[in-house]
Amino acid sequence: MKEIKNELSKSLKYKRYYNPNTFNAVDGLLAYIIALAVLFIVGKLVIIPVKVLIENKILTDYFLVQILLSIVSQGIIFAIALIFFKIKNVGIFSGEGYKFNFNIIDLLMSVMLILGIALCFSPLHYDFYDYMTGIFGDLGLEISESTIDKSNPIFVSAYVLLLVPIAPAICEELLFRGIVMRGMAEKGQVFAIIGSSLLFAIMHGSVGMVILQFFLGLSMAIVVSLTKNHIYGCVMHFTNNLLSSVLLGLPKIINESIPNSKNIVSAFIALFGIVFLVVSAYYFFKKYLSKYKRQVLGETNKHNKFEKVPKICYANINSCDTLYFEMNFDGDYTTLKEDNKVILNGDKFVKFNKKSSTKLTYILFAVAIIVATIILFI
Repeated sequence: MKEIKNELSKSLKYKRYYNPNTFNAVDGLLAYIIALAVLFIVGKLVIIPVKVLIENKILTDYFLVQILLSIVSQGIIFAIALIFFKIKNVGIFSGEGYKFNFNIIDLLMSVMLILGIALCFSPLHYDFYDYMTGIFGDLGLEISESTIDKSNPIFVSAYVLLLVPIAPAICEELLFRGIVMRGMAEKGQVFAIIGSSLLFAIMHGSVGMVILQFFLGLSMAIVVSLTKNHIYGCVMHFTNNLLSSVLLGLPKIINESIPNSKNIVSAFIALFGIVFLVVSAYYFFKKYLSKYKRQVLGETNKHNKFEKVPKICYANINSCDTLYFEMNFDGDYTTLKEDNKVILNGDKFVKFNKKSSTKLTYILFAVAIIVATIILFI
């Protein structure tokens, strides 16, 4: 066995290779449910000592508390995501054609799309937030000026400018677009995009933010699904988190400085949002049509960093196929994902992940929605 592995390893001329393995729908939904459960349990356990520290005036800075809580929650999401990637033998940046590089035009259009969503849906978000506040009372999302004034400016800056934009852009994208959406795509891209966006919105834990979070998640899911490029989702997430307070709060700030200007400012923001949204949506729609045309015509695109894929072998190892398979991101690898096929992943043989049961998939999806909704209102 060892000799065969060494021989195959030497025959691979390229250190970086394409990993055709991917998650299935059950993997994605299980990762979500586990993350949801762990966050809820740990949250309840952490909040008790935090309250004690606050009552004893050991922790007095609001933003320091938020920093500590965010590090814990984002760390949990990141750890669960990495465990699933490891257990299922899926490449973080290369599994099933996904990559992590960028084209400047694609990147610019991705940012325009997320800004367009934020600008266009900010009025709807404010109205819905007000309705939910009227029904459920204070949702605990608004921070008073006195709270900010009492906080250390270093903690405020670290939380607003570093932790909030960067941590979710990495950790949440790894889970939601990296595992949940990719897994659910086994049952169709539309189901994966809409379903993962809904789960993304509910898991953020705020009734007043559900609509906005859904459309933000939808835009990121569409772009990542279309381009199979994780960096665009990360950049979009980063951009929204960094600028949301300015973009969504701008009408209120200006109205306080210039009375009766709210409607005018809102109109200009909506206008810019529509322009951004239309331009970026048109760009990605053309990109989709181009990709669909290539698929229909049987044309292929080769990634410049992955010249070959690992050798595909029979599970009994003794009859390894010596043929190199040309890497093709738009190709169909289903013929290679049979139970008796394995791939050489690093220095070990790895089986392709099996397809999941359709019935079990929809049961888990319903469970995820129900549990997340219950936690949302607790």
